[in-house]
Amino acid sequence: MEGNSDNNDKLRRYISVIKENVGKISTLVHKIHYASELEFSDFKLEPELVDVKAFILQKEESYRLLSQKKNIKFYTNVRDARPREAPCLIDRDKLERILDNIVMNSIRFTPDSGRINMDVTIEDGRLHFRICDTGKGFSPKDLAHIFDRFYRGDDARRSEGGHMGLGLYIARKLVEAHGGAIKAFNLPEGGACIAFDIAVCRG
Repeated sequence: MEGNSDNNDKLRRYISVIKENVGKISTLVHKIHYASELEFSDFKLEPELVDVKAFILQKEESYRLLSQKKNIKFYTNVRDARPREAPCLIDRDKLERILDNIVMNSIRFTPDSGRINMDVTIEDGRLHFRICDTGKGFSPKDLAHIFDRFYRGDDARRSEGGHMGLGLYIARKLVEAHGGAIKAFNLPEGGACIAFDIAVCRG
């Protein structure tokens, strides 16, 4: 009976590994397909009026839960510098994908007990994001290629899970589709930052 129990435990572990790998492959295939779609010239945004503060608070909740799994603190600050608050005209799904790709990258490379800050400013008709972590930061080589398709980075921030370097490439393409720009840099005290802005706001 004890032998059967050991075999069952092994079988469950094998099944768990297989499910995990299937999930990774499925995600990778989806990203490759999505990245290919972005290459077509007829790719279009589908903008809608969005309450940015409510949207960010919703995303903050999910990011905080994901960060807690690694004992990482996640903080968000939203500042609306416009004379009056008004909805922003954005492609909600695309902005969500941009943020998910950047924040998940930060969570992946921020050590346990680390910290991630997401600062959001609405000013002069633009929406500005700055996401910084307390990880090892980018190498000079990373900074030159971090948004290239299939670039995985050097040992300092290389994924251990077989990720193919499409997340930040997709983020760049979507930011540019919004009429914005994206950049990566390191903080003087250490840690990596990605900042981007999109021209979407009114009021």
